[in-house]
Amino acid sequence: MKLSARLLSYYLKKKYDVTESSVITADPNLRYALITVDTGVEDEGIVYITSSSLLWRPEQMRNVSLTVFLGKSIPQQHLNEANVIAVSGAQGPEEVLASIQDIFDLFNQWDEDCMASRLHNHTIQDLLDLTSPIIPNPMVVISMDFTVLASRGVDFGELRNSVLGTNEKTLDMVIALKTDPVYAALKDREGAFFYPGNSTI
Repeated sequence: MKLSARLLSYYLKKKYDVTESSVITADPNLRYALITVDTGVEDEGIVYITSSSLLWRPEQMRNVSLTVFLGKSIPQQHLNEANVIAVSGAQGPEEVLASIQDIFDLFNQWDEDCMASRLHNHTIQDLLDLTSPIIPNPMVVISMDFTVLASRGVDFGELRNSVLGTNEKTLDMVIALKTDPVYAALKDREGAFFYPGNSTI
């Protein structure tokens, strides 16, 4: 499973002090990590871990690779490059490599579990529960008629598996959805879609 530089940086921050360059992309194009002592790199989709400030990536590779420098700060000449981070607090490059591999393993296992869940015809609720280690936020899957199909971390009380809006407790939520222009633009789409939310809900 390919991951993004932003995602890897986010997870590394849970364990180390991480400094980011001005641009960290969210496109999932990173396949694996390696430790390098070379000064020039040619392959895309790689996380390069190095102690050398002389590492150089061609400009066309900067959005499709990630450079991880060991230390408290990014070398000055790399500050304005996309996808460069500095990691401090690790015992060495091998520890950082193992930590990055753990992140890849976490997401690969999640991906496999989700595929297995669908192949075994598990419910949407099962799929949502599998996502909790990856996305700890409360989540709700609601059909277009406001039926709650699945939820995690949200207490609907007696409304579990019922229709939102049939109770005065949820009337404000349904009205906010119906009057939100973002929701109005999305509601006619075919299939499932992600609703980014509304500050009034």
